[in-house]
Amino acid sequence: MFNFNKVKQVPGNLGKYKKVYDLQRQLAGSETFYEEDGVKVVLKGGGLAGKMEVKSLEVDGREDKRLIDVLNRAMKKSQDAMVKKLQDMKDDLQGLM
Repeated sequence: MFNFNKVKQVPGNLGKYKKVYDLQRQLAGSETFYEEDGVKVVLKGGGLAGKMEVKSLEVDGREDKRLIDVLNRAMKKSQDAMVKKLQDMKDDLQGLM
């Protein structure tokens, strides 16, 4: 049976959804810089459901594209696993809303 009460709630929550969407867009475009012991890394993106990736990585002034590619694939695999886990849990999460 369809719950029409949930549909009635949507217009009142549009402002909240827009704020979350705007925040997500800001986080997706952000960059994080970190440096320690001759290693410099720049991460791009992130957010609630955003994709984070290694934009650049230097060790003692040398950049290794292979390492960047491997790290990005590993992070994507981890993010995909997290999304699948959340999708598997969606029925449990809907009960909380």
